[in-house]
Amino acid sequence: MDQDKRITIIGSVVILIMGILAAVYLLWYRSYTEIDLTQQTAVVFSGYDSMGMAQVVKEPDTGSPEFWDSVTASLDRDSGLSNGEEIMLTFTYDESLAKENKIRVTADKAQVRVTGLEPMREITCNELFGSLNLVYSGMSPEVTVDLVNLSEDDFIKNVAFYIEDEQPCYASGDIVRVTAAVDEAAALELGIRLYPGTDGYTLSYTIPEGDSYLTAGSQLSSDDLKKLADQGLKYFTDQTAKEYGLRIYTAAGTMYYFVNSDTTFTWQNPRALSAYFHTAKKDALLKADNYVNYLQICYEATLYQRCDGAAVQAEIIVQFDDLTKDADGNVNLNLESGRIVSASFKDSDIKKVINSGEDEYDTEKLSL
Repeated sequence: MDQDKRITIIGSVVILIMGILAAVYLLWYRSYTEIDLTQQTAVVFSGYDSMGMAQVVKEPDTGSPEFWDSVTASLDRDSGLSNGEEIMLTFTYDESLAKENKIRVTADKAQVRVTGLEPMREITCNELFGSLNLVYSGMSPEVTVDLVNLSEDDFIKNVAFYIEDEQPCYASGDIVRVTAAVDEAAALELGIRLYPGTDGYTLSYTIPEGDSYLTAGSQLSSDDLKKLADQGLKYFTDQTAKEYGLRIYTAAGTMYYFVNSDTTFTWQNPRALSAYFHTAKKDALLKADNYVNYLQICYEATLYQRCDGAAVQAEIIVQFDDLTKDADGNVNLNLESGRIVSASFKDSDIKKVINSGEDEYDTEKLSL
């Protein structure tokens, strides 16, 4: 056999062997099932944009249950997700089980784009308070405050508001701090992101100016005091003045007489001596029997009985209650409230009346 013939035979044998090997390899290769793990799962997104969550759900449609039990899917991020972001999906599996079950994994990781998250609603602190009404009642310094939430928004209408360090009542110019009781974490679960203001979820309100009670004697002018003193003189002829006159004559041990069922004495030469302005202390405000303020004018007069000339020097207190002023500063002296509240020939009795409210009132002596 010549050389060329031997080469031809050897070449043919090699080709035959390679063909057989290729055929064997092809048969072996085709005996495996190819699986793209990324196509056998679904990534499900839920929640709201920027707060989204992701979960991997396996949906195998080929391969053995034993192999799929060994497959684990993981995400590099599964919370705090926003639409448009990409996250990495990665699989691990038991390679020996894959061989036993003639499974060939062609892909075990993939980039997944976040989609379908609902938009997050944003609410600012000012929006939270936008439908909150502060209802003011009463006059300063006895203004009371009620909070009324008028919102029809499904979230805001359920927000509770409260007054920090709430007081029983307030004066004009006082600051009321109102706080919204909100839970940011709970709001996020509802798809709402809350934005606090510079002072968190608290806003400050000023008690407005309006009609108010006088709170200092200095708010009364000399003309005001003269009007009050002149008004007080009118009560020296009324029935109360007669009753106090009888008490004084009795206490002084002086006989008094009636003519035609009427007394025979009069109050003569009444003269205003001094005035005392009483202002309720904070703890005394809003009490049912208390005035916010009252003015007492002390007069000196002679109780004179015509029939026998019996005379007694006495002091009389005339009181005016709850003097006020309007928003423009105009004073209402409440003259119709005037009345005699005490009379005595003893100066000590008069002082007791003037000082009787010292536990609940601050007192100023005013010059007439």
